Amino acid sequence: MKQTLLFILFSAMAHLCMSQRTFIVDGITYQVIKESDEVNAVGLVEVTWMRNTSVYSGSIQIPNAVKESSDSYADTYKIIGIGENAFKASKQLRYVKLSPSIEYIGNSAFEGCTNLTNLKIPVGVKSIGYNAFSCCTSMTGFYVDENNEYFTSNDCGIL
Repeated sequence: MKQTLLFILFSAMAHLCMSQRTFIVDGITYQVIKESDEVNAVGLVEVTWMRNTSVYSGSIQIPNAVKESSDSYADTYKIIGIGENAFKASKQLRYVKLSPSIEYIGNSAFEGCTNLTNLKIPVGVKSIGYNAFSCCTSMTGFYVDENNEYFTSNDCGIL
């Protein structure tokens, strides 16, 4: 009985660890949300924050997809979100270009990015989290893709 319970416990822990897997490509940290499988050739990831590695600066472009590769494998993932705290306190970050594949911007995703000046919300964004742009003191405006069904901005860049 104890062996069965231990097996179940270790299996659950392994599954939890696998679902939190992260990797870095071109200096950006990604968290795997869903692995690719026989049915879905492409897995899903979000841009995430990782302690001691996730202070961003300058200009960043988030592509539609990213490829994680090593000597033994190569997996492609569609980037669907900007996770909670992903760019938080990246005070030297000036510009971020988000791909149309982005569906959500998490809580505090850009909080404290004091040099971020503007951001275009892509067509696919359906939700923006609490405090996503809090303390972005240089922000001059938000611009929303005209085909976005969920958000709009006026000519002055007000979301």
